[in-house]
Amino acid sequence: MRHKDYPGDLLMRNDIEMKVRLNTAVMQGLEPHSPCLIVQRRTENDKVLIIVSKYFLTGIIITLLLMGCSSARYSSYDPQNKIPQEKLKKDFVLLKKVLEANHPSLYWYTPKDSLDWYFNKTMESINDSLTESQFRIKVAWFISKIRCGHTTVRPSKKYIHYVSKRDFNRFPLLLKVWKDSMVVLTSLNRNDSIFKRGTLVTSVEGHSTGELLDSISQFISTDGYADNFKCQAISFNFPVYYSFAYPIKDSFLIHYTNSAGTQKETYVKLFKPALDTAKRAGPPVETRPPTHKEKKMISLLSKRSISYDTGSNSAYMRLATFSDGKLNSFFKRSFEEL
Repeated sequence: MRHKDYPGDLLMRNDIEMKVRLNTAVMQGLEPHSPCLIVQRRTENDKVLIIVSKYFLTGIIITLLLMGCSSARYSSYDPQNKIPQEKLKKDFVLLKKVLEANHPSLYWYTPKDSLDWYFNKTMESINDSLTESQFRIKVAWFISKIRCGHTTVRPSKKYIHYVSKRDFNRFPLLLKVWKDSMVVLTSLNRNDSIFKRGTLVTSVEGHSTGELLDSISQFISTDGYADNFKCQAISFNFPVYYSFAYPIKDSFLIHYTNSAGTQKETYVKLFKPALDTAKRAGPPVETRPPTHKEKKMISLLSKRSISYDTGSNSAYMRLATFSDGKLNSFFKRSFEEL
């Protein structure tokens, strides 16, 4: 069972949307000369929204809007509401039909018999009513088997609105992940004195880096076998992707290497933002808008920065662009300091 405050995927707000052209069967009853066609298929509480363009390879966005209530008001949305099993299966069958009718490269990397097996496996796992997040994770597992980076599953607008106004309990460490290693970017628990930036993490709950990547990557879509993207996505928000594959608990066993090169282990507590905020509460601080010079510095720091960890004699350089940010002078100054 997942923790009652399980947040689902907060990260899917920026998903890439895959576009192709619908065939005439799907466009039945619509004007063929329209520059942008919208086709909607609705079940009682669920809908698949397909936006179609008439131009070649400019057309399909699949968005699952899995609503547990019929009210249009965002304030009434509850992510813990469960959708009946029958409706979930009906929606999943409809999704498969849409993919088979319109996806231009459905079987490029995964043969039809294999994709049908993944579909049936997912269908069998829908053995009870589920929340939107629970169902979306199952569908994401199936969609990833297509190996198309432009075909992903997104949360509903109501879910996005709900999570944008709230914070959730989650795994407490932000980790940078490679195929063979993980290092700490930061700890969400502000009083954490162990896991500083650059600390090498060797396992989480007994799972090595390879095991973690293998499990979490099952829910991320990418083109073909370009798995480097999956490492980047997981590094962008490790706590969210971790919750896709593993249960959220009150504490987590972490094995790590300290600054002296010694193997250590410890438990870290679940991050609870409400409690953390309460501890940091203090008198209001007067603020002023940044000056023009400060704005330029903030803009540069958002594009590149470097920080130093004197405890481990290491530096961490962050680059968000290769075409801006005065990189030549930044590189020269940084390496002179090193």
